[in-house]
Amino acid sequence: MSQNSNRGEEPPPVPRRRGLGWWLCVLAAVLVPCLFLRSLRTGEVGKGGNGEAVRAGKDASRSARPKPPSRMGRAEPSRLAAGASPEAIVADKIARLAAQREGVARRMAADHHVELPPDVERFFAAAREGDWDKMSALYGQLAARRNAPDHGKEAWAGLDRLAAAERNALSAVWQSVHDTFGVAEQAHLWPAKQLLDYGDSVMSALKPGMVYVGGTDPGRWVPELMNETGDAEPRVVITQNALADTSYLEYARILYGDRISLPDEAASGKIFAEYSEDAQRRAEHDRDHPDEPPQLKPGEDIRIEPDGRTSVSGQVAVMAINERILQSILATNPDLSFGLQESFPLKGTYPDAVPLGPIMELRGDGGGAPLTAERGGEIVANWQGTLDRMRADPASMDSDETMKAYSHDANSQANLLAARGLASDAEKTYRLALDLYPGSTEALGSVVGLMAAAGRTDEAREWLDGLVAPTAEFKDRIDALRKTLGAAKP
Repeated sequence: MSQNSNRGEEPPPVPRRRGLGWWLCVLAAVLVPCLFLRSLRTGEVGKGGNGEAVRAGKDASRSARPKPPSRMGRAEPSRLAAGASPEAIVADKIARLAAQREGVARRMAADHHVELPPDVERFFAAAREGDWDKMSALYGQLAARRNAPDHGKEAWAGLDRLAAAERNALSAVWQSVHDTFGVAEQAHLWPAKQLLDYGDSVMSALKPGMVYVGGTDPGRWVPELMNETGDAEPRVVITQNALADTSYLEYARILYGDRISLPDEAASGKIFAEYSEDAQRRAEHDRDHPDEPPQLKPGEDIRIEPDGRTSVSGQVAVMAINERILQSILATNPDLSFGLQESFPLKGTYPDAVPLGPIMELRGDGGGAPLTAERGGEIVANWQGTLDRMRADPASMDSDETMKAYSHDANSQANLLAARGLASDAEKTYRLALDLYPGSTEALGSVVGLMAAAGRTDEAREWLDGLVAPTAEFKDRIDALRKTLGAAKP
């Protein structure tokens, strides 16, 4: 999983409904082999794509089933003896978080009147036991079945019905499965001590009662693991990357709904509609005025369909919607403070943000007062200290995941410094980000972009010429930046 991905947040397709005539034609095929009947539960109902509930089987026994409490309990306390190794501590944390998230999954299944699929139970059991290979294999199978399309008219009616039922059940509990896998994957990728150190560096920087908004995969799931299995009262921990997914917001409300106001489906839909209308206006401008500067951002994939509808896709567009939803959360929770670890730059949050440890605090300076040169120098010194500590620790230097995470966070703080007018400190921090992870195409592009914005294109070309590309991807990025800068002036 790439550090910025938070993959799997997209909602599954809604199963296509069959007509009565088609069902009559395939009535003889309803007798599905017992193998399938044993592995999939019949009569299940669940949740369709994008948070729309799809109900069936309205028997009184299910509708009368009591719901669990409105707020899920925290993970069980650790029973490890003092002095346990980092590996034992991480394994214990994963087991306790998996047990807690299984409880959330059962709550979500009850809310949607579905049974927890047997393979989901096996997935959580593997997570509790620390069996990464089994857990990873089950996750892949569950993801494929959740996102599987209809079987088509040639399929047996019974099999199609059972597959749709399981798909709906998986959709109902998917966020808890995905969340557990994301945390366990980070534990699998990172050295244990370095994972604990990174999580502590983020969590210890947060102010009392502060909401944490994670971004990248390690920035979301490592602090979440620390938060949910620590000794202190858990904080609210959400991710900016999934805010446009109503099923994720439902999941977050189950975890934290008594402590933070989150938009419901109607509010999210309104934000999406507002973005679509704005994007359509900008797309029409670019279509009708090709000689004027484009208003759509690079990578913002907006298409106006023949029927006049606006089609929105692409990472830039999705993150723009996520940022708007985050801004709405800030507005509806004026008494809460927020710490942000970016995945992609959320420039609308920069005017009143300030650095906070390795991340940043939103609404941190009370109205947009500029960061001082003294504070900028402190940020540079902090990241230099981080680089020095990493270089003194061979296990950190040998872990790409560790170095990528710190590099990305340094680059994000440099983005903030650049946006607030501290170009010199921003450039120093961008270069430190590249020192932390020399293969960072993100930091590479940031340094060149800052130079180009200052009119230092010749210097940027010379700097690129002096770099040694550690990877093919890095070399491709250098070549692309050279093209962007254009030919040197004679």
